[in-house]
Amino acid sequence: MVSLYGPPDPDLLAASHGTYWSSNHQGNAALHVIDHDKIQSVVAMVPIGERYFLVEKMGMELAQICGLEDGMGE
Repeated sequence: MVSLYGPPDPDLLAASHGTYWSSNHQGNAALHVIDHDKIQSVVAMVPIGERYFLVEKMGMELAQICGLEDGMGE
């Protein structure tokens, strides 16, 4: 299950040269079930005040480097 978020704040994104992504949570209506094999990366959306900030996390990339992605969860 994934949660979709709104578009990034354009001023903050431009001021940070595309590195600081801040958006609004879309609520329960934005929850979607997806196929696990469609996941390309794992990120966290950290709440700070009224907005959420994207934080990239090592996970899928590390599993791919180690050759574990095919056997994960088995």
